[in-house]
Amino acid sequence: MKLATPPRVIAPRREPVRIALGTNDPRHRIDLRGRVALLTGVVAFVVLQLGIHTALQSGASTVSDPIYAEKLAAIRSHPEFFAAHSGRHRLLAIGSSRTQLCLNAERLTNDRRTVFNFGAAGCG
Repeated sequence: MKLATPPRVIAPRREPVRIALGTNDPRHRIDLRGRVALLTGVVAFVVLQLGIHTALQSGASTVSDPIYAEKLAAIRSHPEFFAAHSGRHRLLAIGSSRTQLCLNAERLTNDRRTVFNFGAAGCG
C-alpha cells in the first residue's frame, strides 16, 4: 500500500512593511528610537575622543605623563637653575631609573655647580 504524500502548503508572499515618516505606527517609533540611540552614542564617542585629544595635545602633561609633570614642577621650583648669569654650571641628568636612583643631586651640588636629577622610572 502506498501512502499519499500530504499536499505542499506554500505560504503567501509578504510584501515588505514600509512605514512613512510621521505615522503613529509603533514599529516606526522603535526603529526611530534605535537610530537616535545609535547616533547619540556615536556623537558622544566622537566628542569624548576630541576632548581627550585636545587635552593631550594642549600640553596637559599631567594627563599623558604624570611622572614628567612632577619632575618639571620640581625643576621649575629651583629658580637658580634658570638664572641667566648665575656664575654656576648647571647639570641636568636625564635618564631612566638608574639615573633616578644612583645619582645624588644634592651631594653633587656645590658652590660651582647646580645638579638636578631628571631621571624617571620606566623610561629606559
